[in-house]
Amino acid sequence: MTRRRRIGPALWFVAPALGLIGVFFLLPVVASLVLSFTDFDIYAIADARHLRLVGADNYAGLLPSGRRSGTRSTSSSSAVRSRLRSRSAPRSW
Repeated sequence: MTRRRRIGPALWFVAPALGLIGVFFLLPVVASLVLSFTDFDIYAIADARHLRLVGADNYAGLLPSGRRSGTRSTSSSSAVRSRLRSRSAPRSW
C-alpha cells in the first residue's frame, strides 16, 4: 500500500474538524482583525457605504505618548499586583 493511499482516508476524517475550526475560530478572528481597522457602526451592516476605514487610527491610542498612557498604567499596575499576590499566596504543594 502506498503512502498516498494511507493519507487519503485520514484526510476524510480530519476534514470536518478542520472545517469547524475554520468556521468557528479562524473566520471570527479574521473578521475581527478586518473590523478593527474600521469605524464600524450598526448602519454598515445594511449598507457598505456607511463603513469607514480608519486604518491604524484605532490603535494610535494604545501606543505610549509623552505622558503616562492609560494602557501602560493599567498593565504595569496589574503586573505589580500579580507579582505581589504570587509572593503572598500560600503554597499548597
